Amino acid sequence: MKRDLPPTPFIESVIQRRGSEYLFSEYFDDQLNPLPNAPDELKREAKLLQSIPKPQQLP
Repeated sequence: MKRDLPPTPFIESVIQRRGSEYLFSEYFDDQLNPLPNAPDELKREAKLLQSIPKPQQLP
């Protein structure tokens, strides 16, 4: 089942320019929360993605 996610242009641009490893090591902690020094735009996009309800798992 495909989930429609909101656009995250800042996160996508960082991944395209520097790669996902850079994004996560530079801007996120071990629990995938944005670090205090992360750009505000990244914090907003991360909060938006974290607010999406997780799909229910089948038994």
